Amino acid sequence: MAFGAAFALPGGYRADDHLKGGTPTLSTEKVFQGFLMANALAFICSSLAVLSLVFAGTPTVEIPMRYMHYNISIWLSFNGVLSLGTAFVLAIYIMITPVISGTAIMVMVVFSSIRMATHVALC
Repeated sequence: MAFGAAFALPGGYRADDHLKGGTPTLSTEKVFQGFLMANALAFICSSLAVLSLVFAGTPTVEIPMRYMHYNISIWLSFNGVLSLGTAFVLAIYIMITPVISGTAIMVMVVFSSIRMATHVALC
């Protein structure tokens, strides 16, 4: 999902006949830059989680090392999902704020409360 979101950016792209044609229309917005960072972090975490999980499933590796890599993959997966959720909320925020700012803020509040609840539940 993070890979696809990197190419289907919120706000779209500038027209080719524009001065900076082909670039994202919202590239100067700080929230958009936050979206890109969260999306990149989600992609990195999920990719590393897959690699760690593959290593954990290799039968030639000793059991304690497999167990450690399994735990690392769970941690990376959790962080990847949270980063992807953050990217989703930032994309919604940047697209909805000009029209309905109250709804955009409520989406961020709901996501933050869910994120804090899952963090507390896992600790």
